[in-house]
Amino acid sequence: MLLRIRYLCYSAIVASLICGLPMTTQATDGISLELNTAIQHDSNCRLHFLLSNNTTHTFSDFRIEIAFFDNSGRFVNHATADFLKVGAHKTVMRSFDVPGQQCVHLGKILLNDDAVCISENGAIHECVELIEPTHRTEILFFK
Repeated sequence: MLLRIRYLCYSAIVASLICGLPMTTQATDGISLELNTAIQHDSNCRLHFLLSNNTTHTFSDFRIEIAFFDNSGRFVNHATADFLKVGAHKTVMRSFDVPGQQCVHLGKILLNDDAVCISENGAIHECVELIEPTHRTEILFFK
């Protein structure tokens, strides 16, 4: 019985390596960008993003373009969110206001393909590919 369990464990590991399946759900590299909260602040919806830079790059300039959609899926607005400087293996919290927007009317936020990631080695092309959006709100944050 013990040999059978070991065989199954080794089989799962080998299958994971061959098929490229992740062994864990936690990203070990790349950039995790979480929509942490959305709070109504006067007539604006204030979004709080938690960015975890799990790369070896220090970014002197990190900007993303995001598009906002209402609860029915209609485009509402778009904006550029500037995270300023983000150190290697660091986590930062940034807040952004969506002017004139009620948070309860936001249904989803799209991380658009247009982003700027400038590191000590210059611009990183297709840096959106490094970013994994997640959310802790009822507002879907996706790419």
